[in-house]
Amino acid sequence: MIVPIMFMFSQSLAALPALSQGTTIMVVADDLRTIYSQGTVDGDTLRFDAPLPAGAAVQLLFYPPAADDPAAELESAGQPGDGVQSLRASTDSDGTDLVVLGDDSGVSFRDWLADSRGITLVVPGD
Repeated sequence: MIVPIMFMFSQSLAALPALSQGTTIMVVADDLRTIYSQGTVDGDTLRFDAPLPAGAAVQLLFYPPAADDPAAELESAGQPGDGVQSLRASTDSDGTDLVVLGDDSGVSFRDWLADSRGITLVVPGD
């Protein structure tokens, strides 16, 4: 049973949207009751507005950028990848990175962003 779960989580990173300009990412408690930090992709940077809690189980919520044209928004509604997507993760011991289950040691969200999307993650306190 652990293998399908690991496969599901490792595929979650690959299934994320392109993280284009204006995509908002919120770091929330695993129970969705507390918002720890929020950031918006600006060019090649994702900058969170608050430090991450050290060693906490969290969820990342990905919100697509708002369309400037309401007609374009209606046109794209229902397309794959539209709407909010989520990803379970945990913060590392010093709260400077997020670790997503992908193999025995997990995948660094910071490294994944840089390698696959060309985006630099900036967390207050880095």
